[in-house]
Amino acid sequence: MALSQLSHAQIVACDDLWEGEPSDQNYYIGGRIDDVHVFRLFLCRHDNGLKGYYEMVSARVNVEVEGFLKGDSIFLAEYSPHQRVLGMIRGQLKDSTFTAGMTTPSGDFTGEMEGLSMKNWVFAKSPPEIHPTKTTLYTCPENPDESLLLFYPTVNSCRGIFYNRLMKKTFYMAGKKPDTHDKQYKLTTFTLPPSGTLMTCKLDENGFTQTILPGKVYNMKPSLSFHQNIIEKSNRYYSYEIYYPQIGPKDPSNRFNKIVQEVRHNFDSIYASLIQPGQEEQLHRRAGTLTAWFEPSYFSHKWLCGHFILQNNKTDSSQIIAVNYNYKKNKLLNFNDIIVSPPLEDNSWNDILGLNDTHNSFNSDDVYTSPAMSYRGLLFSTPFDRLFDRKMYQTDKNIPKIRWKWWKPEFWEFKLQQL
Repeated sequence: MALSQLSHAQIVACDDLWEGEPSDQNYYIGGRIDDVHVFRLFLCRHDNGLKGYYEMVSARVNVEVEGFLKGDSIFLAEYSPHQRVLGMIRGQLKDSTFTAGMTTPSGDFTGEMEGLSMKNWVFAKSPPEIHPTKTTLYTCPENPDESLLLFYPTVNSCRGIFYNRLMKKTFYMAGKKPDTHDKQYKLTTFTLPPSGTLMTCKLDENGFTQTILPGKVYNMKPSLSFHQNIIEKSNRYYSYEIYYPQIGPKDPSNRFNKIVQEVRHNFDSIYASLIQPGQEEQLHRRAGTLTAWFEPSYFSHKWLCGHFILQNNKTDSSQIIAVNYNYKKNKLLNFNDIIVSPPLEDNSWNDILGLNDTHNSFNSDDVYTSPAMSYRGLLFSTPFDRLFDRKMYQTDKNIPKIRWKWWKPEFWEFKLQQL
């Protein structure tokens, strides 16, 4: 029987793999592919030869592997249930650390495996996060009017919100997650309208230093933060990823987590509908079929607000959920329910915003919805586009038909304290 046809809970004895020959060493490795998808790898070594399989834990899918270990270098070929070569794994197995690149038989890169040797097969199922991420609010005692919120929507991306209260200005920034070693941030602002200003930041043991404003450089320190969790599922063909904040009560009553579980249920249904017979014989095509992530717009000692973005790359469609969450009281706030009179109809935010628009970036063809609290006023969003991202519109002035003066932070701060 091929290893990949075994139950996800089964593990074979090494003497079965080597036709009665004893194994020189067993390996139980737990880790993640591309820092996201959890795998565990079981290998039996005889001389320099290796046989075994790896399991995509969340999807309960096994893939048979065979190869060799020479010094610290490891090579494995992946096989389908009918012994078709599906891919190659090349890397290093040194001490307790496993790192390897995954390719198709023709050499096309398909992923990066990183893991650690574990005590046994059970422990390998829940490996520690190798590169954990968290959202952090940086402030400076010498300049309390400025703050910077730095976050990672997904594994490789980095975004920031720089707010200057005295200037009454907010800078929204985007870039790539910096290298682990030098931690040098290079973020480009896309304020409304976009400025294209390049911002270079440095993060080290002394804190966060920004140079966005000419002549002003402050050493900022972390003041608030929360960790980011990942829910994932992947086989060789389809996958989904849900990135969400670990904040609020650590029990089933958590209102934010209830939104996350609804998204997970939706993704599970879509994922299951995509699985077809025979896909286990096809070459690697692991890609982000479904992705959800949270982009904060405001973070304080009581509130976490922003947009939960859901993207279906299979249908090229998206959904944006505004989240205004008081994590101290475990309450969700819907701005549509408390600030608009009469209640808004679908897409009517466009009419209200368009009446008073002075931003050159505003286009009446864009549909703005999902109001979330920001550092100045409310932040609206168009649907997400995987090629062009999304457009955002931040209010900063009086808008007719609105019940209270929510374009000024001091008004909604006072209002929300009553909740």
